[in-house]
Amino acid sequence: MISIPFSAFWLRSSVVSVLISLISDTWVIGPHDIKFIF
Repeated sequence: MISIPFSAFWLRSSVVSVLISLISDTWVIGPHDIKFIF
């Protein structure tokens, strides 16, 4: 039962890191689009 929360936490961390990297790339490419989305 310990491996399940650990894997979920790892998956969530990896997804968050990927989202941050994608947002950073989009911010560099088109900051106006980010401001429009948010």
